[in-house]
Amino acid sequence: MAAAAADTGPSVASGPQHESAMASVLAALLPRFEALERSFERLAARLPEDLEARLVAAVRGALSPAGGDRKLEEAHHSGGGAAAAPGVASTNAGTLARAGAEVGVLARTGPFSYCVNRGKPSFDAAFRALADANPGYEGGALFTYFDTYGGKQLPELGWWPRQVQLIDRNVTNDFDNKRTFAQQLQSAGCEQAFAQTHFTVQEALRASEGCLDALFFVKSPHGTAGRDMHVATREELQRRPVQDGYVLQRAVQDLTLIDGRKFVVRFFALIHDGVVLAHRRAVAIVHGPFYERDSTDYDVQICHDTAKAGSEVRCCALDSLPDGAAWHCAIAQRLMEIMPALQPLCDRSSADRYAVLGLDALIDDRGEARLIETNMYPNLWDFNEDINVRVKQAMLRDVLARVLLGQSPAELQPVDIAASTPQA
Repeated sequence: MAAAAADTGPSVASGPQHESAMASVLAALLPRFEALERSFERLAARLPEDLEARLVAAVRGALSPAGGDRKLEEAHHSGGGAAAAPGVASTNAGTLARAGAEVGVLARTGPFSYCVNRGKPSFDAAFRALADANPGYEGGALFTYFDTYGGKQLPELGWWPRQVQLIDRNVTNDFDNKRTFAQQLQSAGCEQAFAQTHFTVQEALRASEGCLDALFFVKSPHGTAGRDMHVATREELQRRPVQDGYVLQRAVQDLTLIDGRKFVVRFFALIHDGVVLAHRRAVAIVHGPFYERDSTDYDVQICHDTAKAGSEVRCCALDSLPDGAAWHCAIAQRLMEIMPALQPLCDRSSADRYAVLGLDALIDDRGEARLIETNMYPNLWDFNEDINVRVKQAMLRDVLARVLLGQSPAELQPVDIAASTPQA
């Protein structure tokens, strides 16, 4: 039996009539192809000439052991080698996505346009939530979160009726530098909110006379995520040189603990249009080893690396802890105390200029908070997806609602209200 012919679809007419029809179709399509070609040319003209090199450099930087608060988006508690650590699901994919985001590509979700080069997965989720809640938005604003550290420049994004940007780094750098910010706190008379900070070994030793068991965190003014930092005793300070420019922060040794371990709270605040607002969502980062008040061990006192193999460091949303609300209130009270030092940031903020602060705090054995660091460019993406969803994305969603839409989200509060009464 002869094989059945393959089905090639409906037959197509041929001849002059067919050729005439095809010519008409091509004539109609040609202007559209030309318009598409012009669009590609305009797009190509807007892309930086060194785009490929910048992407390669960004990927290499993300995979190098030098990440941190100012590099791509390594979690606040992760070490530099986290991207390559075994046993971390989807780490490489997330790292590559963040590396590409460092170039700062214009994105659009629903009616909202934005360009960010840090924490993009968290911003994407926050904008999706914002778009779902505000589908009719017609403000035409461009939102940017673009960190210019390392000489990066915000891409040319064309004209927008409104463009929302971070407060410039030439303003925020002094607040991100541990030494210059400590000096500002002292000048403003509000340094008591922070752990006691000294600028020389001699000063630290004089201030701790009679406290032979005192410990000091020796910190680089630019170090982040525990890098360029160690703990020293008084005796070690006298025999081990301290690099110029470093600060010596007196350790808060009598601490409230979680399961016998030290913990640090990362607390978020927004400065916008002259106002400081505290967000209800925060993260407790619990160290791995059991705490000993006289220990100088790095893992006991400093290490926040959740990603390295065998790490016992863990993170949890502050509001999931029984005393989380009281601790949040205690930290907000300290934030209120440093308001005089933050005034220059408030003065440089506006309806279209803002800053998101990440403050780190300890809780002492009396339940009182002590600030230890302020980060002007905190990590906004985490290897822990639960922390992303419960804390960072929720915080960013409310920041966007305030900055772009002028809304007053319930969990984004004026700092005096956040400091007044613990809220469950």
